[in-house]
Amino acid sequence: PLAAKKNEGIFLLKDDVITHIDGRELGEDYTVALRGDELMTADFLITGKRKGEATTFTVVRDTKTIAITTTLSPLMSNVPRDHGIDCTPEWLVIGGLLFVPLTCPLLSYGTTEGLEASGYLATYDYMDDELSKFRQDEE
Repeated sequence: PLAAKKNEGIFLLKDDVITHIDGRELGEDYTVALRGDELMTADFLITGKRKGEATTFTVVRDTKTIAITTTLSPLMSNVPRDHGIDCTPEWLVIGGLLFVPLTCPLLSYGTTEGLEASGYLATYDYMDDELSKFRQDEE
């Protein structure tokens, strides 16, 4: 996904066709020639730039070829993308067992009733039921 800096606004319009990125011809399969006949995805032309470095797009718009130069920035993701960078797992499943971190909120329930009301035990019960079904199917 491409996004211009907030103060530059939208630079690509509907039906624009990008033909070149930084002077390199863009193939129909979104690849560019790197060295000779070595092809790379065009993403590397954008993601390999330093922060604040401009990118030039050659675009066909309404049968006219224009060059658009802009500084790109990453789009904010709706969900985490990179394990260990912008997300960490809150659980782990090994051999059908669900492991969750022992946290202060989990310890603070104190009673089985409070723990059941939280929904933690419902997850374990669900997994137990599914495991039982799986074992019955194997027999």
